[in-house]
Amino acid sequence: MNTQLTVYAKGTVGAGFQELIATRLEASLRSVESRLERVVVRFEDLNGPKGGSDTACRIHVTLIGQPVLVVEARGEGEAHAFRLAAPRLEAALVRRRGRDRGRSRATLRAWPTEMARSVAR
Repeated sequence: MNTQLTVYAKGTVGAGFQELIATRLEASLRSVESRLERVVVRFEDLNGPKGGSDTACRIHVTLIGQPVLVVEARGEGEAHAFRLAAPRLEAALVRRRGRDRGRSRATLRAWPTEMARSVAR
């Protein structure tokens, strides 16, 4: 995957875990690889300084000409939260692909320019 992948976490994310994230996302995003612009994975400790094991994993996927796709999952740690978020990303991509199939190709190609016009107004 030649796309920019960024992982944010409060602590350090090990190289092995980062490689696991890249490998899993590469498999999940293979169907949209040609339209993929950027992927950001964020981990957040929901309990803050008081401790505990709740961690949120948010995956932001930016596809060319489409709104950003964001999925979130909460788990006991970073690895658990990511394992829960990855299938949600795959399901969200399938839903988006189903919506795109209902539109004509001309509409999909014109969509980014229409969005630019509506933002400029």
